[in-house]
Amino acid sequence: FYCASNMDLFVVGDVDPEQVLSFINRTFGSEPAAPRACPGTEPNPVIWMHHGDLRWVFPPIDKGPLWTWAQRGVAVDHDFAEPARERFKVMCHELIPEVRISWVDKEIMTSRGTTAGFRQLLTESIIGAALGLRKRALLQGLGDPPFTGMGWSRGNRPSEECSLNSFFVSASPNRWREALMLAVKEVLKLTKFGVQSDELDTARASILAGYQQRAERVDTIPSRLYLQKMMACAETATAFSDGAQEYDLAKRLLPDISLAEVNERAAELFQLVTDYPNTSTSNIFVTCPKDSAAELSFESVMIEVANAGKGLEQDNRTALPETLMHSEEVSGLNLSAKPGVSRFRTNGGDWQSIGPGNDLAVQAGDSILEMEMPNGVKLNLKRTNFQPKQCHVCVTALRSEAAETNGAATLQVGVASWLHGGCGGHSPEVISRFCTRWNIHTEASVGVEAVALKSSFTTGEGDANGMEKALQLLHLLITNPDFDPLAFTRTMKRVDIEYERLCKNLHSSTSHRFQSLITDSPDVRFLQLTPRDVEGVTHEKAKSSILNLLRGSELEVSVVGDFDLDVFTNLAKLYFGTFGQECVAASRRPREISFVNTSVRDNVTVADEVERSSFIMGFPTVNAWGDGPFASEGPHKVSSGHRSLHLKLCLHLASRIITNRLFERVREKMGLVYSISFRWQAFQILKGGLAVIQFSPKTGAAEETEHAVQHVFFEMMREGFSDDEMFKAQRPVVAKSKDAMNSNGWWLDSLQFLQLGNTPAKAEDLLDIPEQVEKLTKEEVFAAMQEYWSLGFDRMVSVCGSTVQTNASKLP
Repeated sequence: FYCASNMDLFVVGDVDPEQVLSFINRTFGSEPAAPRACPGTEPNPVIWMHHGDLRWVFPPIDKGPLWTWAQRGVAVDHDFAEPARERFKVMCHELIPEVRISWVDKEIMTSRGTTAGFRQLLTESIIGAALGLRKRALLQGLGDPPFTGMGWSRGNRPSEECSLNSFFVSASPNRWREALMLAVKEVLKLTKFGVQSDELDTARASILAGYQQRAERVDTIPSRLYLQKMMACAETATAFSDGAQEYDLAKRLLPDISLAEVNERAAELFQLVTDYPNTSTSNIFVTCPKDSAAELSFESVMIEVANAGKGLEQDNRTALPETLMHSEEVSGLNLSAKPGVSRFRTNGGDWQSIGPGNDLAVQAGDSILEMEMPNGVKLNLKRTNFQPKQCHVCVTALRSEAAETNGAATLQVGVASWLHGGCGGHSPEVISRFCTRWNIHTEASVGVEAVALKSSFTTGEGDANGMEKALQLLHLLITNPDFDPLAFTRTMKRVDIEYERLCKNLHSSTSHRFQSLITDSPDVRFLQLTPRDVEGVTHEKAKSSILNLLRGSELEVSVVGDFDLDVFTNLAKLYFGTFGQECVAASRRPREISFVNTSVRDNVTVADEVERSSFIMGFPTVNAWGDGPFASEGPHKVSSGHRSLHLKLCLHLASRIITNRLFERVREKMGLVYSISFRWQAFQILKGGLAVIQFSPKTGAAEETEHAVQHVFFEMMREGFSDDEMFKAQRPVVAKSKDAMNSNGWWLDSLQFLQLGNTPAKAEDLLDIPEQVEKLTKEEVFAAMQEYWSLGFDRMVSVCGSTVQTNASKLP
C-alpha cells in the first residue's frame, strides 16, 4: 500500500493554497491509483483552515478525523475482557543495567475530541500530578531511595486500536524488592485513601497554568509544532483544537472535577496493579540484567506486592505556604536594601547613572539592558514576547578556584545536592510542592566554567504573577540553603548508578576516555563523576563549596521574557541587591586548563553481543575569542578589526562546512560510517577549546575510516572548500540563527558572561547575528580554519571504542 492514494499529506506554513495544491497535483497526479487499504471508503474532503498567517490542510471537524490505522487496513481485534495468555514475562540481557517491572493493560481507545473525553484527560492528569508529587516527596524524604524510576501513563495506541494503561518501577538489581514494595504501597495508598484536597488544588493550578501558557503562545507557535499536532490528531482519531480552545475548556471543566470523581477514576486505572492477577486483565513485563533473571519469578514479585499492603497509613503532609518568606522577612530586606541600580547601559553603549532623564523603562525598550547593583551583582535583561507571560532567570557564578578548595568533584556533588536540599527552613518536599503549585521550574547545573541556577515562571497580575515567588526562592537558595543531608546521600548514590550505566554504554565510555586524555592529567570538570572521584567527599565539604561559590559581587543575573521592568527592578533590589558584597580576588577566576601537548591514542572496550564501534578524535584549540595555549602570538589576523563575535561565527560556520564534507565523502561516497560530525566546543572564560570529530564506523572499518577522516581534514586545511559548500552551510546556519533568536532559551544562554569574566563580548553584537553570518566570506572562514585548526593533528587525541563478548572492565 505504499502509493499516493493511501497517503495523508500535511502542509503547514505561510503558503498559497492554490500554488501548493497545483504543485501536489504535478508531483502526485500522474501516479496510478492503487487499491485503498480499506476498499469502499472515501477520503475526507480537504479544506484550508486559517490561523493568523498559518494555513494548514485538514478535514472539517464535523467530518471526523483523518485516516486512522484501522482505515489503513491495520485493524486489530481485541477482547478487552480477556487477559493475555502469558500474564508474566521476563526479558533479560547483559546490557540492561537495572530491573524494571511494568504492569500493562489494554483498554478501549478513548477519544479526546469530545468534551467528555477532554474531561477524562483532565481527571487523569490530576491523578498523574498527585502521583508525581508523592514520588518527589519519597525521593526527597529518603536519603537513599531504592527505586531509580517510578511512573504511570495512559495514552492511545492507534496502531493497535487500543489505549495502553501502564505503571512501572525500576531499581538497581540488588534493590528491586524494596523498590517494588515501596512503589506498590504508594499505589495502594492512593486507591485506599484517595487524592487529598491540597493535591487536587495543586494539580488544578499547575494543569491550568500549562494550558494558559499554550493559549497565550498560540500566535507565536512555529509551523513545525502545528504540523506535529495535526499528525498526532490524525493518528489518534482526535479533532484538532488549538491552545486557546483547550484553555477555555480546561478553565471551565477543571473547577467542576471533584475529589470523588478523581478518586473513582484512580481506583479504576490502578486496578491493573491492585487487582492483579485476579480480576484485572493486566500483564506484568520484567526487564533485567541476565544474572538477575533467576530471582525475578512470578512468586517472588507477588510476595513483595503482598508485603506492600501491610500497615498502610495515610501520609501527613506539611501545609503549603502561600509565600516562602514571611512579610517580616521581606520588610527586613526592604530596610537593608540600597538603591536598586547604580549604573546601566543599553546595547553595550556607555555606562550611565540613574537620575533625571534616565528612566530605565524608556531607555531600555526591547534592547539589551546591562545593569550593576550597589553590591556588585550584575544584571542582564532582554524583554521579549516570544512566550507571552513567561519569564526566565539565570544566576551565574564562575567556577572559581576558591569554590574548588575541597576539589572539583566536591563542588559538582555540592551543586547536584544543593537544589534538592531545601532552603529557608522549608523542607525539600515543601519546596517541590510549592514550585508545582505556582508553576515554577528551577534547575542547577555545573559546567566547566561556571555554575548556573535557572528558574522559569509565569508573569501577570496578582496571584498569576510568579516573579516574586520565584525570586524569593532564588534568594533563599543563594543566601540560606538548608542542604539536607538526605539530598547529599542521594547524589552520592546517583554517582554509583550513573557510573554503572557509563561502563555499559559504548559511546559514553569512549567519550569519557577521550575527555580524560585531552588534558595532561584527568580534569574532573570535563568528566562524568566516578566513585573514585568522590572518595573523601563529605556533606560538610560539599556544603562549604556551595557557600564559597555564592558571592554577591561575583554573581551575574540574566533575565529574559515577558516582564515589567519596573516590577523586576523593585524586586531585584530586595532579592538580589541585599547579597553581601565582597572583594574579588584573583582566585575567584576558574582554574585554567592544562591541555595535552602531544598526540595520544587509546582504546576502550564494552561488553556487548553485537559488534559495534565508536570513534572520537580531537585536539585542543582556542576559545570563542581566539585565546588558548596554542594560539598564535600577537593580534590574530582573523579577528583583528572585526566585531567581537566575528571569530566565533567564522569557526561555527567552518564546523558546519567540515561536517558536511565528512558526511558526503566518508558516509555517502565511501560508505564507511553510520554517522559522523565535527564540532567546536568553545569556552568563554577559560583559555582554550576543543575541536572534536566523532563517528560510528561500520563493522571492521574503524582503521580505514580514521585514515579517510584525516585525509579529508588535511585536504580542507590545505585547499579549503568550494563556493557551493560555503553556500550549503551558510544558508542553514543563517536560518537556524533567525529561529534561535526567537526563543527565550537562546537569549538566556547568550546573555551569560556578558559582564562576568571580562570577556570581549558586546551586547550590540548579539542583535544581528544572522546578518553577521550572512556577510561572512569564504576567505574569512578559510583563514580562521587555517589559523586555528591546521596544526591540530600534531596533538590529536584519538580513542576507539569497541564491543567484546566478555565482561567489560571498569573505566580507569
